[in-house]
Amino acid sequence: MKLRYLILLIIILASLRVNFGEEIYSVHREQEMMFGDTVFAHGATIRIPKEITALSHIVYGFVPYWERSYNCPRWDLISRIAYFNCTIGSDGSIINSHYWYSASVVDSALANGVPVDLCIAVFDDATINTIISNPTSRANCITNSISAMLSRGGTGINVDFEHPSSSYGDELVTFMAEFRESLDARGSGYWLSICLPSVDWRDNYFTDQLKFYCDAMFIMGYGYHWSGSPYTGSVDPLDDPSESYDLVYSVEHFSAQSGAPEKIILGLPAYGYDWPCDGPDKGAATTGSGSAIFYINAISNAESYGRLWDTESSSPWYRYNSWNQCWYSDSTSLALRYQYAKDSGLMGIGWWALGYDDGDPAFWGAVEQEFAMGDTVGIIVDDGDSGFNCNWDNWDTGAYPES
Repeated sequence: MKLRYLILLIIILASLRVNFGEEIYSVHREQEMMFGDTVFAHGATIRIPKEITALSHIVYGFVPYWERSYNCPRWDLISRIAYFNCTIGSDGSIINSHYWYSASVVDSALANGVPVDLCIAVFDDATINTIISNPTSRANCITNSISAMLSRGGTGINVDFEHPSSSYGDELVTFMAEFRESLDARGSGYWLSICLPSVDWRDNYFTDQLKFYCDAMFIMGYGYHWSGSPYTGSVDPLDDPSESYDLVYSVEHFSAQSGAPEKIILGLPAYGYDWPCDGPDKGAATTGSGSAIFYINAISNAESYGRLWDTESSSPWYRYNSWNQCWYSDSTSLALRYQYAKDSGLMGIGWWALGYDDGDPAFWGAVEQEFAMGDTVGIIVDDGDSGFNCNWDNWDTGAYPES
């Protein structure tokens, strides 16, 4: 089963290669293509009392539908989640709800007092253009999305439209303004957010206007190196003088453009890429498509191959054979980015994606260290629950697809 799954990933990733200089695939779309209807099984669920931990900033997590059975070990350290996704058609209808109506992670979050947003997504520019420019399609999309959100007790919508064509920035603003109006008509407290690219290649995310309608704007601060990158390097370089674009560029651009850094959430990767390449050093030319690797698996592999640290990008990596390089995130690199987000006056941080951590204590320890306010209590393993299954094999080695 695992071998067939690995072969499938390699085939799909090979189809995603792009040429240097072209606009790259969305990571959200790429991983949707990779994982499809797979549902990942996790090991032990570690639970804590939910009546703790005030947070200094928003901590926001995307949960993709292939992680729909995920039960977060530290719900107290999450401000809200976005369930990814319901796919929208050109007429504004929901053409695939991706288990939104039955996903256990939605029930788990709500039971622990964590608000849930429904992420609506489109990854085709022609479809996006039609939705946001046609009044009937806009109205249908807004009505259908809000109805789906309310049906599960959700209290927010996240819009992940990647990306409108260059001349459709005004239409996107109109769409978000009408979404805001429709949410407000249903009562107070409904949350509206939008995903922003790390680099606005098409110059159509007018955050100086979007800020008036959005509670938050989520920078997808990853994919600076992607599966089809021509050379190896960090998925999320922090402030790298050897790179044209990095997290500092993205944050400074959108903060200056919007004039509202307090509405920006810095999204960070809980994954990495492993590329075949022609040498052992950073920036080696890739010789094939990179394979995505979850946070928890990269951590384990780094222990075997030897963790390296790139001071320019503030990122961990490892290398093996002759040659593969894997660049990924760990608790140390993420903590540096948390500190940067706080120092920059941002609303908070988030991840793509929850579940990839598989409950790693170091991952959650860094979150608690940077964002928890006041006292917290120790983690309690609830092994008295008849539904509790402690599978330490999966806990140690990461998440695997259910067979």
